[in-house]
This record gives sequence, structure tokens and C-alpha cells, in this order.
Amino acid sequence: MTGYGSASRQVSLGGGVVADLQVECRAVNSRFLDLGFRLPDECRGAEPALREIVAQKLSRGKVEFRAAWRVNSGSSGVAKANPHALGTLNRERLDALYTLQEKAQEAFPQAEVLRMADILRWPGVVSEPKGEEDGWIAGTIEAAQA
Repeated sequence: MTGYGSASRQVSLGGGVVADLQVECRAVNSRFLDLGFRLPDECRGAEPALREIVAQKLSRGKVEFRAAWRVNSGSSGVAKANPHALGTLNRERLDALYTLQEKAQEAFPQAEVLRMADILRWPGVVSEPKGEEDGWIAGTIEAAQA
């Protein structure tokens, strides 16, 4: 018993957030049922249901299940309808970065000013949209059954 399967789909997570989900399942022969899951933190709540689904279908084998998400907030005009679907600015982090830039320019007057793209890529300045927890869990279970 050796097998591999993968599936991908687009899932609505609520709050105007849409994500691309990629799941893969690998199985090799084993005397007993040994399940392993590598899930993003948002999907950990789906693990008990996934274990139950796999246990109903298989009685033995070493099975590894992986899931990966990528938030796709720019699709279908979501950004215009719901600006928070793009994420939110962390105002405190933005102010701290501005202060840091002023101090750096005092010390190094010839230093370049940060560009908008640099500011938005700075860790913690923009938080990614997360959607609702139920959306993550339901999407993971739905894709696993595919």
C-alpha cells in the first residue's frame, strides 16, 4: 500500500478573505495505522476530524497529511469591497519605523529615505488577514475529503 494524492482549491474564509489551499497525502505500507499531520496553526483545530476521516477509510499504513495556505486577498475585487481583506496596518510599528528612520537620517544625512514598498514589507507593519477560524478548519476538512 503506497500512494500519493494532492488537491488544491480556493476557499472563502469569511470576512472577505479568500485563500488558496494546497493539501497532499502520502501513504506507505505499515503494519499499523500511523497518522502524521503537518498543518498551519490556523488549521490545527481540523486535526481530530481529519484523523477520524482517515481512520474510517484506512486500517493500516503510515500516512502523512500536509496542508499549506496562501491568502489571496486581491481576487474578485475583494480589496475594493473590503479594504481589510488586504490586511491592517500596525500603527505603532509604523510610528516606530518612522522614528527609527529619522534617527538614522540624523546619524547618516546621505542615507536614502525608505520607499513605500520597503515600509509595507517591514516585519509587523502589515498584518495578513486571517479570516474566521471556522473557515480555515472547514476548508481543510473539505479539501482533505477531495
